[in-house]
Amino acid sequence: MTPVTKLPSASRKAWGSNIPGWLGARAGKGKGQAATEQHFERCHARPCDRRGPQGLPRRLPEPTQEPQSFVANVPTDCAAVGTAESRADSVDQLNLQGDGADFVRPVPEGSTLLLGCDWFAGDSQGVLLLISEVDPAAAEAYVATLPGEGYTCVTGDAGNPVCQMVTPNAEFPVDTVETITSREDIWIYSSVTNVDAEMLLGDLNLQIWGN
Repeated sequence: MTPVTKLPSASRKAWGSNIPGWLGARAGKGKGQAATEQHFERCHARPCDRRGPQGLPRRLPEPTQEPQSFVANVPTDCAAVGTAESRADSVDQLNLQGDGADFVRPVPEGSTLLLGCDWFAGDSQGVLLLISEVDPAAAEAYVATLPGEGYTCVTGDAGNPVCQMVTPNAEFPVDTVETITSREDIWIYSSVTNVDAEMLLGDLNLQIWGN
């Protein structure tokens, strides 16, 4: 058996003095201090407040993002809907009869009409446009009822519902195309008869949502 060599007390003190400071400090920690450091390490990746029990930091809840509103992007005048090019290709050929506020069309309860435009040119040609501010939850619930009213609903490019119903005119060989676009806090209803308003409605979407 190899004998154990005992260091003199002076040498033991010198060896002990070479222990790294962090190791010595950790070895001498109490339970409270260790718990504080463990909690700090857990909170290091996320913000913590300082109101936890026994003075320990406590993890803050994740911040919630407020729903974005697009009301400010809605045009305030029928002459500003879409672009000059898309208006010239569609509604500039018609007469603006009024704001369409008296028309009863599908819209969630509690909505607010922001802009109404009723362009008309005889019994077989016209465009009715109603843009409303809605509660997103109410809009989602209302969209679910539209298939029961004859609408066909699909998911748009932005992930929002787009619903449409085509009705033949009872007197003329033309169709009336009703389209509802619901996205965030905006609800767009359009009724188009014997007019190519696809570019106009596409430009309107860009005006409000930017894509």
